[in-house]
Amino acid sequence: MTVDVDLTGAHGNQLLAGGLDETDVVVAYIAEQIPLDDAVIRVRYRATEEQHRRVDRDALKKFCLDADAASVYQIIPEIIRPSRARAEHVDETLDPAEAVSAWISANGISPEQAEQLHELARDLLTEVTA
Repeated sequence: MTVDVDLTGAHGNQLLAGGLDETDVVVAYIAEQIPLDDAVIRVRYRATEEQHRRVDRDALKKFCLDADAASVYQIIPEIIRPSRARAEHVDETLDPAEAVSAWISANGISPEQAEQLHELARDLLTEVTA
């Protein structure tokens, strides 16, 4: 039996907002399948990196076995990572200062923050090459 859980979806977010933690939400989805008598269970869950860190895989396995499942075959996370802005033409051929400038332009950083980032990058590069 496969149980699919989307912690990033509307239903998962609603349960999380209701005070349940990520493990409890997955358990709630598994509990909908009870009785699990002699079932071989596969749990697949979709989560952000932060949500994934809070899922207690041992507790999921224990819940399934306590509910009389024959075994827990797999617990498979699908971790959703945020997309990152990419700066055009940034590759290994650019020197670090040019790469920082391109990243700043691609991300719409304010001029004040851009100057601070340039200063931090210069300090870091000076420290690394010293």
